[in-house]
Amino acid sequence: MRIALVILMLAASLPAWARHAYPKFYFQVDHIRSFEYAISGNHWYPPTADNRHVLQGVMALNTTEDQRQLVRDLIRDPNLERGLRRLGGELSCLVYRYLAKEGERPLCFDAAPSDHRRKQTTPFFDRNGPYHQAPLELTYPEQASAYLTYRFRMTVPSGSRYDLDNPFYPIHRLGYGMGGNNSDALIVTVFLEVLTENESGLWQPVTLSHTQIPLYLHLPSQRAIGKSGSLRAAFDLGSKEVRLLDYTGQRW
Repeated sequence: MRIALVILMLAASLPAWARHAYPKFYFQVDHIRSFEYAISGNHWYPPTADNRHVLQGVMALNTTEDQRQLVRDLIRDPNLERGLRRLGGELSCLVYRYLAKEGERPLCFDAAPSDHRRKQTTPFFDRNGPYHQAPLELTYPEQASAYLTYRFRMTVPSGSRYDLDNPFYPIHRLGYGMGGNNSDALIVTVFLEVLTENESGLWQPVTLSHTQIPLYLHLPSQRAIGKSGSLRAAFDLGSKEVRLLDYTGQRW
């Protein structure tokens, strides 16, 4: 009886970041040579101008020859990096709201809900949460402009779209702690669409490939996000620390 009470007390005292275990990404892709090579080699890169080749390699997978010049143009657009960093910030802020039992809201700095009982549920996992049935979408730049050639729509699939053991499931833990990797880092699946304005003034996606090409974003662990201490700090942490997996198998 006394041992049972001790266990209950320890469980009650666990910090919020220990309360949910997302599936482990590595164990879902370790049989794929390019992924095993990329993860064991810690091939995660910030989306900067110096690492444009990484984005180019991933985005050019399965593209036709006539679209590869478009890919080369796209990776030079600074809004692509800004959009990925914005998404990293929003995702970290979402996780922080869950860990800190903050109110549910669409974006990090939107007003808190008037109903204070509506707390942020486990992102993508909780059936009552906003991203279990619907994907998380972010378009950057948000506002259309005559000066823009491209905009980028980034979609994290809904929690119900793929099974937990599918590499396309929206969020994982890395699950591999060697080679400088953090086993508890969060890995987020993102599908990228490139939008251009047509003659009618509507922004429509450009077909780069006949299959969806996922980006895998590396974010800090739940523990690190929870320790950041505020929505702003969590957003800044995700924006600064977001990394992209180069799983193309190429040696640059």
